[in-house]
Amino acid sequence: LRRLGRPAEALGHLDKAVALEPTFVQGHFGRANALHDLGRLAEALTGYDRALTLKPDHLDALSRRAVVLQALGRPAQALESMERVLGSNGGRLDAWRLRGVLLAALGRRLEAIESFERALALDPRDAESLSNRGNQLHALGRLDEALASHGGAIAARPDLAALYVNRGATLEAMKRFADALADYDSALAIQPALVEAHINRAVVLSTLGRPTEALAGCDAAIALAGNRAAAVRLRGTLLAELQRPQEAVESYDRAIALDARDAESLSRRGEVLRALGRLDEALASHDQAIAVRPDGAELYVNRATTLGELKRFVEALADYDRVLSIGLATAVAHINRAILLRQMGRLHEALASADAAIALQPDFAGAHGCRGAALWELERLDESLASHDCAVALAPDNADAHVNRGATLLALQRFDESLACYDRGLALRPGEGEAAWNKAQLLLLRGDFERGLPLYEERRRKPGFSSLGDPAVPAWHPGMPLTGR
Repeated sequence: LRRLGRPAEALGHLDKAVALEPTFVQGHFGRANALHDLGRLAEALTGYDRALTLKPDHLDALSRRAVVLQALGRPAQALESMERVLGSNGGRLDAWRLRGVLLAALGRRLEAIESFERALALDPRDAESLSNRGNQLHALGRLDEALASHGGAIAARPDLAALYVNRGATLEAMKRFADALADYDSALAIQPALVEAHINRAVVLSTLGRPTEALAGCDAAIALAGNRAAAVRLRGTLLAELQRPQEAVESYDRAIALDARDAESLSRRGEVLRALGRLDEALASHDQAIAVRPDGAELYVNRATTLGELKRFVEALADYDRVLSIGLATAVAHINRAILLRQMGRLHEALASADAAIALQPDFAGAHGCRGAALWELERLDESLASHDCAVALAPDNADAHVNRGATLLALQRFDESLACYDRGLALRPGEGEAAWNKAQLLLLRGDFERGLPLYEERRRKPGFSSLGDPAVPAWHPGMPLTGR
């Protein structure tokens, strides 16, 4: 009956068997197996323990007991059972394999790899051991070895979808995104309802700049398993990327409802709320994220950004300093700190923070731009220009990089070059306010009123400048005399 997939009926017969003969070892063992099939893990564990009380060297009961303990989140006790099995019979491939899984769960990765290799010595084509070995090599950063191990697993069992998912994750870590995507597609061709493949595929599509397709994959995963907080969280991230912030907040809310201690969802929710201008709500969300995971450096960086927008500069700086003090600073953290220090007028410290960011990530265009801005405020214009030159070289399609370089060239009175920078910024981002405003100033300084004044009037369209008059009614247009005005 168990083999026919009818464990409940099997359990009824086994109950009768052990009632008739309470010391019937195989009856207790079979009963525990049926309970395990039914997901009644605590009762299954009791059943295996009863069988082992009657026959302490029952290796199958020890092995199955370890599987149940693993499912119950008790890997150390499960490992004890497997050590007993292998102590009696070191030639059991399944025991070496499960031992490796348990050692991996305990973070003992090198021992886990050795255990999988003991299993492979018994059967070099054991696909599960090859794939598990690959996962542990991946976790240790030995990606080429991991990839070879996953390749061996797939060669042995090309019909197992999970093996493609595992290899896809390694290819993704190697930044071979097209190959990773192909593996996830292969997994779904074999097993269309494999949730992990849908989620990983969506992550790769997002990385490849295909958020709409990624969202469709994420929705497929949620349709299959709506209780997966990781899938719901990813959906929120994709919606934010697609400029659908309110829906993103709703997705993060749903992820948090599934797991109230999901620090990543709490922090990302705060980021979207900040972008919506709901700063107090954003701060509360960041506070919750940090309460859940007080060692998360990126959580402090995100909260500091919100505190900066609330003009609570001292608290924001404290968050950045905390990240630095625990040795988890990233280039982004240093740059955000530099921006904050500039706002506080602490320019030399801002410059030092920008330099620290560049030391960590020399190709970070934003760090060079931030360094240039600090040097500009310190009136070290030639050095400022050199930094902005680096930023433009690293990010030639970034409008801000061109606009900032233009401002420095303007201060150096290199007007033609400055004007070219503003034009490039406007070409990259039509309607860019800062570029238009700066270009207007430059044109007016050169006496080109007919081109400068219309751009200058755009200033009135910005919040906070309504006192300058109705922006829909130009104060001047070409052809109007300027004499006396």
